[in-house]
Order: sequence, then C-alpha cells, then structure tokens
Amino acid sequence: MGNLLRYHYRLLICTPTLLVVPAAFLLNAVIAGISNDWKLPYSGLKSVAFLLYLPTNPSFDLVRWLLILTPYLLITGLYLHDEFTGRFVNVSIQSKRSTLWLDSFLIVMTLFITVGTILGFCINMMAGFLINDGGEAVWMEGSMFEKVNAVNLLVREFILMNGSAMIAVLTNILLTLLFRNMGVATLLTVTSIIVSFAVARLATPLIPWLPINMGLTAFNEIQPFSLFHGTTVSVAMIVILIALIRLVFRYRLESLFIEGLKQEG
Repeated sequence: MGNLLRYHYRLLICTPTLLVVPAAFLLNAVIAGISNDWKLPYSGLKSVAFLLYLPTNPSFDLVRWLLILTPYLLITGLYLHDEFTGRFVNVSIQSKRSTLWLDSFLIVMTLFITVGTILGFCINMMAGFLINDGGEAVWMEGSMFEKVNAVNLLVREFILMNGSAMIAVLTNILLTLLFRNMGVATLLTVTSIIVSFAVARLATPLIPWLPINMGLTAFNEIQPFSLFHGTTVSVAMIVILIALIRLVFRYRLESLFIEGLKQEG
C-alpha cells in the first residue's frame, strides 16, 4: 500500500495539478470582485467568506460553482484515463492486488482535493484582504452571513465545499468505470450538478438532501440546515459512492486488464 500511495501521490499531487485548482479559486475571486465593482461588502475574514458565498446570484453563480469543481473533475478524470490506458496493468500486477491500486488512489485523491481546497481558500483569503471595501451589505441583513462569525462561516464553507468536490469526483470516477469514457463521465457529472442545482431552486425543501451542491453555502439561506446535517449527508453519500466504485471496479476489472493489454500491444 505504501508504494502505491507514493506512486499515486507522485503523479497526482504535483506542481501543475496543485496550481490548477487554486487558479480556479482565483478566477472565482476575480469574477466576484468584478461583479461587485471590486468593493466587497465586508472586511477581514468575512470578505474572504463572501468570495465563496455561493450563490449570491443563483443563475450566474452556477457558472462560478462549476468553475471551482471542474478542475477536480478534469484532473482526476484525465489521471484515471492515463492509468487505464497505460500504467494500470503493470502497476496492478506488481502490487498483486488490484483493489490496493483503487484504495490507494482514493486515499490520494481525497488528499489532493483537500490540499487543493486549502490552497484555493488561501488564494481567496489573499484576494479578500486585497479587494475588500468594508462596506455594508443591506441585502444580506438578517442572513446567516450576518449572524455567523467569520471563522465559523469559513469552516462551514470549507467542509461543505470539500465534501461537494469529493462527491462530484467520486461520481465522475463511478461513471468513468461504468461507461469507460472520461469525457462522457465528466459531461454526465456536470449535468448532475446542474440538475441538482435546478432541483434546489425548484424544490427548496430538498436542498438539505442534495449533497453534490452542499458547497453552495448560500442555499442555507433558502432552506436552513446545520453543518452537522450537511456533513452527515455528505459523508453518507461519499460512503455509498465508494462502495459502488469498489463494486463496479471489481466487475470491470477483467475488461480493464484486457483494454490495458491492448493499449500496451
């Protein structure tokens, strides 16, 4: 397991991949700054949280949400594609247990998402302090954003956003295994995010039960739910997805080996 963890870590968590995710967060901060005329309505840490407070404008901020999630999907999806069309067979044979390859990949993927999100939050922190105006946000008076202190708000955003990214990536992995096509899987995953977003807008009581969009923290303004509830639902979904991935992986293992050997041939 240790060698496989190092193997995935070396290939997945590297400088290029760790630059892409923060770059998406930076672009999100720029978009938020432009849409607010470079004047954020809060100072200090709340200005940082405001940059990630999605959706402040539901129709427009779906694009911002996809902007944040898409790098996770593309990086892990392309990595899987490269593995299954090249290195997977040899690495699995050397490890003697293909499930170890999968388990180690899932562990490193979790680390990649968490580190990427931390770096993204750091980027937004710098951006928030640079462009904040410390003004007032009349339209947010009485909201959770006003009532909750900045640290708790950032912790909530981080946990739920990280959970949503995990769920999106795991969904993408599952669909990649099912359809054996990274492009189709990513398209379907993005579609599921959009559909979940639309359902949340049309049937607000379902918001606390749509884990792939738990990271859209401002949905809590429409249908309040606790951080404990959001975390519990997200973790439950993650566990279910991992179980399904392991099941489909075992089912597809023979075909993955055959395709891998064909690629080598």
